[in-house]
Amino acid sequence: MPSYCDRSAEFIFDPPAMTSEADPPFAVGALVSVAARMVVGKPPKDGGVGKITRVDVPARTLDVRYVLGGRERDVGWEHVSRDPYATGARKKAAPTNFVPGEGGGGRR
Repeated sequence: MPSYCDRSAEFIFDPPAMTSEADPPFAVGALVSVAARMVVGKPPKDGGVGKITRVDVPARTLDVRYVLGGRERDVGWEHVSRDPYATGARKKAAPTNFVPGEGGGGRR
């Protein structure tokens, strides 16, 4: 039976490796996902998607302002991952009811 502090469990949010102090893995203004977590003696943290407002490299923490409202300070890097939906601009698709060469559509 695993103990309460079993470190062999896999983590969903794997913090990216930092190559040097001048090259932190997170940048101010980037969208990230913060994991929901519970700490003994403190209220539960819901987490969610947010934008980074401050990065503290020596302490390995950052501040996040959530998209749905609220903010959180001093979130450890181990609870944060890059947001998979913030990869770039959306691709535009042609409408499915479009027929080239027909003049219909729009007001007359």
